[in-house]
Amino acid sequence: MGIAEKQLALNMTLLVKAALEKEGAKVITTRMSDVFVDNQARLYNYRQLAPDLLLSIHMNSSINPVDVKGTANYYKYPFCEPLNRFLHNRLLETGLADFKNNANFNFILNMPTEMPSALIETLFLSYPEDEIRILDENFRLVLTEKIVQGLKDFLQDAGK
Repeated sequence: MGIAEKQLALNMTLLVKAALEKEGAKVITTRMSDVFVDNQARLYNYRQLAPDLLLSIHMNSSINPVDVKGTANYYKYPFCEPLNRFLHNRLLETGLADFKNNANFNFILNMPTEMPSALIETLFLSYPEDEIRILDENFRLVLTEKIVQGLKDFLQDAGK
């Protein structure tokens, strides 16, 4: 449809930021506008700021626009699995297909061991039905709500 993943990801990030701040969280974002930030610089910045957890929000893509669809989470270390599981379970409540909660993912923002991290691939832009859904502002708000609920689930479980 011509809208770039980076624009949608930034929009989702800002929606999640606003929702979390409304809940009283302090949120640090890599970018607030459409500017390039190198992943090494992101990682360095996060390590300097020492957040309690790290979320990276994206939309996925595949060369197969017919069969590959759904929501996925990716993490590297076992201690990050609960955060990703809670987020993923909530995202599945949107009716998106299950592209799984995936371990041993070797992405730079999954590398820190100082904090739990989650790479959220909300859906596949390359899958036409997923793309139509993400272009709907109301659906983006539902995704935002599910991410916030997943974080609350994780924090509640961690506090037990």
